Amino acid sequence: MKAEKLCKSFGALQVIRDFSCAFPERGVIAITGRSGSGKTTLLHMLLGILKPDSGVITGAPRMGAVFQEDRLVMSLSVKNNLRLISGDTDAIARHLRAVGLYDNRGDRIESLSGGMKRRLAIARAMLYKCEAVLMDEPYVGLDAETRAHIADYALTECADRLIVFITHDPAVIRLMKPIDIIELEAGTHDP
Repeated sequence: MKAEKLCKSFGALQVIRDFSCAFPERGVIAITGRSGSGKTTLLHMLLGILKPDSGVITGAPRMGAVFQEDRLVMSLSVKNNLRLISGDTDAIARHLRAVGLYDNRGDRIESLSGGMKRRLAIARAMLYKCEAVLMDEPYVGLDAETRAHIADYALTECADRLIVFITHDPAVIRLMKPIDIIELEAGTHDP
C-alpha cells in the first residue's frame, strides 16, 4: 500500500498535508503524534472511510480494523459478534480462548466490561481474513498485564500481515515492536 501526497482539511483546519508513505506488505508500523495531529484521520483515509482532498492511495490490501470505539453489535452475544466475520466455529473458539472470553461466549455485549469489549473488538479484527489490520488506540482500557498479553496475541496472529497502529503511549510502542514509527504533527508531515 502506498500513500502519495495525501491532504485532508475540515473547513479551514488542515489536518493532513502532503503525507506520503510506502507501507510494507508485513510488519508493524506505529503512527504517533499529539492529539489533533491527524492520526485517526489518516487511518480512516487508509481504510477508505474518508476520502482525501488530494493525493492517492494505491495497492490497498484487504484490511481489518480496530477503531477507537469497539463497534460491537450490542444485541448479539460475544460468539455471534465473531460469527459476523467468520462461520468457522473452531477459529471463533480459538480466538475467544486467546483473549480470555471463551467462558463469556454466550453473554450479550451489554453485560461485558469495557476491557472485555475491547478484547472482543481486537479478536474480531484478528479473525477477519485480510492482509492488513489497522488499529486506532487498540489497548485503551486494558491493564498492563492484559495489554501485554493481547499485544502478543495480535503480533502472533498478524505475523504474516501488516499492522498499522495509532498510539500516543510509548509503552504500547515498545510492546508492538514496530519496524517504523511515523510521527505526525498537526497539518504537516515530512515523509
